[in-house]
Formats: sequence, structure tokens, C-alpha cells
Amino acid sequence: MERGSSSISHDPAAPRLWTQRDAAVLLALLPASLLFVASLWTRAGWFDSHESIHQLTRLFEMTEALRGGQFPVRWSDNLMGGHGLPFFNFYAPFAFYLAGLFHLAGFSLESAWKMEFVVAAWAGAAGMYGLVRGRAGRAAGGVAAMLFLFAPYHALTLYVRGNAAEFTALCVWPLAFWGVDAALRGGRWRRPALPAAALAIGALAFSHTVTAYIAAWNLVAWGAFVWWRESRPAWRVRAPRLAAILAFTGLAGAAIAAFYALPAVHDLRYCSTHVLYERTRFFDHYPTPIQLLLPHWGFGPSLPGPVDEMDFHLGIALWLGVAAAAVVLVLRRRSELAPWIAAGLAGTFVHVFLMLDVSRPVWGLLPGSAYLQFPWRLLIPAVFWACVASGWALGAMLQGRAWTASRTALAISCAVLPVLLGVWFCKPARWIPEPPVYVADRLRLAIIDTAEGEYLPRWVADRPTVPSRRHLLGPGGEVLGEMIAFDSARYEFEVRVPGNTTATFEHFHYPGWTAEADGQPVAITPHDGTGFMEFPLAAGTAHVLVEFRGTALHRGTNVLSGLAVLGTLGWLLTAAIVALWRRAHLRGE
Repeated sequence: MERGSSSISHDPAAPRLWTQRDAAVLLALLPASLLFVASLWTRAGWFDSHESIHQLTRLFEMTEALRGGQFPVRWSDNLMGGHGLPFFNFYAPFAFYLAGLFHLAGFSLESAWKMEFVVAAWAGAAGMYGLVRGRAGRAAGGVAAMLFLFAPYHALTLYVRGNAAEFTALCVWPLAFWGVDAALRGGRWRRPALPAAALAIGALAFSHTVTAYIAAWNLVAWGAFVWWRESRPAWRVRAPRLAAILAFTGLAGAAIAAFYALPAVHDLRYCSTHVLYERTRFFDHYPTPIQLLLPHWGFGPSLPGPVDEMDFHLGIALWLGVAAAAVVLVLRRRSELAPWIAAGLAGTFVHVFLMLDVSRPVWGLLPGSAYLQFPWRLLIPAVFWACVASGWALGAMLQGRAWTASRTALAISCAVLPVLLGVWFCKPARWIPEPPVYVADRLRLAIIDTAEGEYLPRWVADRPTVPSRRHLLGPGGEVLGEMIAFDSARYEFEVRVPGNTTATFEHFHYPGWTAEADGQPVAITPHDGTGFMEFPLAAGTAHVLVEFRGTALHRGTNVLSGLAVLGTLGWLLTAAIVALWRRAHLRGE
């Protein structure tokens, strides 16, 4: 039997106390995470991917806004040639906040992202370890963590697609599921797992929109399954309490992410975000069974039919783990872990089925399927469920058996295999040795929006062809005054006008922008065609302030999320202190 508290011969529903050995495993996952991103540190500069240098541009905009006092960040001043875009009002910002902290601490834009990737990779591996370890022991948790970390799709997301937001979201995914599992297993409101689960769900909700959408369906199914299993045998007593815990955890997580999620949904009416999925024919991108089974690594795009230039295989190590889990489920069907293995296998094969062309009729019944863009994105849940099924299967194999040298060798081999098979994918195709030097004045000269124009306000008829001069203009195009100060989403002018007139500011209008003349508010309207801000000015001299303050919905959800974060952190700290005190008290007895 495994020594210490990780023994798996006892009731798997009983929460396991963490020990120094668990801390050692988590510490060991750090060099494994560094190995996953090691190739990014071998050279200076930035790596080429489908996103090219867009992530650097976006991070620059995030940190410029934070330096200017904008929080949460919604408006990016320098995009689209200095005409501005509500980029972070729609594009999930969690990864950019994390990387922004490193950049504000002194790291270059490139190094800040690399540090963020290390943190995200380690968090994902730690979350998978905690989830599987809770029911199957340390060895099973460690193997599941390595399978998760070196899954080929994770390397594809980072090194081929360069999608930092999606990579961060798929790493947050196990933390949310672990939190829900731990909260329901404890079944008590004072346990730290409950506020921790809410924080993880909230972070997942504004990490990557499409990933969060997929995760929501899986979390509902997972929560219902754990609730059903944990409510036994005292169904009438436990079921209502656990249902309340599950509901509160979800609501608290939603409140944490409300500052992003609610405005993003509400403000869709102001932009042309439909181009995101209208330009992609969803049904052209089903992977074939061979593509899911066998590796065919490439750095090109996803193409219609089976001629894709990027790889969609689940991973040889994961397929071996899935096969082993199926065998263990048959041979040890009376194990306490059998239902959990079955749940992991079901999750794997449901998502594998939904990635194949034979599932086309099912997709017609699923709401929001077009927004997913590519069916192969379901590799995120398929990888997750394959990892937990494999880990729980190893736990069932070791259950109730003496911890011998052969079993140690088995666990080590299972942990090393995904590294040996997956580390070769963890490198970029090409490098950009000298990425642009980012300065706001220089960035404003480029007519880029780092996207497909989906965040252009709908009253902008055509993309601008020249950069914004950021002038305040009269009806005849004359300059009305001088800009005397500017900061993130804040501009001040001293103007002189001969008579009552309508001024035009060469910056895109969007709900949330305000204008004042000598401290008195004036109404802003968008110019029909250019989308620039227009507002009336009275004759004479005036001090004009144009500032993005957000709408009532923006400000209200900011307050809601702020209170939710502070309350949840306070609850987590209090619960952790109480738990430590109780643990020390029990040891003293």
C-alpha cells in the first residue's frame, strides 16, 4: 500500500489531508512545466504562429491602459490607427492581466508572455493533480498531470496557433473541476474548497470565451454527477445541502466574471462580431478518425476536408491511457473508482464523437454551435476527460495493493511516457528575431485591429485608411484647438470657436464615452460613416474633456465583480485559517 496519506485503500469520497509529499509533487511539476515551454526561452525575440505578433500588440495595449489607470480595461486607444477599439470589452482578458503584471514588473513583452505560459502550464498540471489525487492517490494524480501537461493539443494551441488566451483557459479548466469536486466532497460551507471553486470558475469564465462556453456544459454535467454520487447514502439530508453548495459556487463564479461576461453579451449589438463565425464554415472542419488517432504535425491552418496542415491527434499516451481505463473498468468494475473511470471515458468518447462528421445531425440541435467555429476545439474536453480517466484507472490498479518496486516503476513509466511522446511537439516552427519596438505613437501609425474587424463599432461604414491625428475638428475640417493632455481613454483640449458649432473628435465613438465643456456634460453622437465622436460646442473658449467612463452596465458589473472577488477572497482566507487551526488542534489531541 502507498505510504502516508495518499493510501487509496480507504473510502475515496473522504477528503484527503495534504502533506509535504503533495507539496513535493507540486514542486516537481514546476520543472515539468518549464520543460513544456523551454524552447521559448532558448532564443530572444518572439516565435511565429497563427497569431504572429498580435499577442504582443494586445499585451502592449493592456499595459498601456493599466498604466493610464483604466481598470478593468475595456478600451484600446492605439488600435485601428489610433481610432481606438473596445477590444478587451469583448476579448477575454484574464491571460493579458497575468502577462501584464509581469510586463509592469519590468519584463519585456516577449518575456512577460513566456512567464505567463509557465504559470499557466504549472497551474493546469497542479489542477489535474489535485482533481485525480483526491480520489486515487498521489501516483495517479502525478501521472494524470503529466498526461495533461504534454497533451499534443496543448502544444498545438501554444506553439502552432499562438492562442495565449485559449491556452490559459484550458489550463484553468482542471482547477474549476477540482474545486467543484472538492467543494461537494466536503459538503460544508466553511471548507476552503468552496470559495476556491468559485474563484476558478470565475477565472475560467473570462479566460477565453469559446473555452468557457464548452466548459460550462461540462461543468454542469460534472457537478450533477458529483452531486448524485456524493448525496448517497443519506440522500434526504445531503442532497439539498450539496445542491445549494453547487448552485452557490456557480453563482459566485458568475458574479466574479460579471464585469466581463455581461457587458460582452449586451454590447454585441454595437459591433459586427457575427463575422467571427460567419467567415468560417463549421462543417468544413471535422477531423477524421485517422487524424484523431495518429500524429501528423504541421504548422499550417485548418483546411476544409482531411488535408489540414495542423495536427488533431489526441495523443498516443492518452489513447493508451484510455484503452487501459476501459480494461480496468471491465476487470475492476466493483472498485470504488469504477463510476469515476466510466464518467471519464464517457466524457472522452462523447467529445470524440462530436468532432466527427457523423455527429452533424447532433450539432444542428446544439445552441451556439456556429460560434465554436471549429469542431476540433472539443479536443480541450476530450483531453481533459481522457486524463482523468487514465489517472483514476491507475488508481484502481493500485488500490488495496502493497506499494512495491514494480508498482513504483509502473507509476514512473506512466508519468515519463507522455513527456517522451509529447516534448517533441513543444517548439515553434519559426522565430521573429526582432519583433517591433512598441511605442504608442508608432503603433498608431498602423491600421491594424489584431482581429477581423469584428470589434469595429457598427456605425463605422469603412475601415479608416489613414491614422488618426486625434484632432478636434470643426464642420469645415478646421482644427478647433490644441490637445493639452491625454492618457488612457482620456483627452483634454483647449478650444476657441467663433460660434456655436458641432465638433468632431477623430476617435471612434462607443457607448461609455463622455464629453464635457468647462465641466458641463455635452451629448455625444457617432458621425454617420466615419463613426467619430460628435458633440456641440458653444461659442468662445472652453476646456474640453473627452473620456471613456463606461456605461451604467459597465460600472455596475465592475462593482458586482469587485465585491464578489473581495468577498470570496475573504471567505477563502478565513476558511483556510479555520481549516489549519482545526488540523493543528486535531494533531494536538
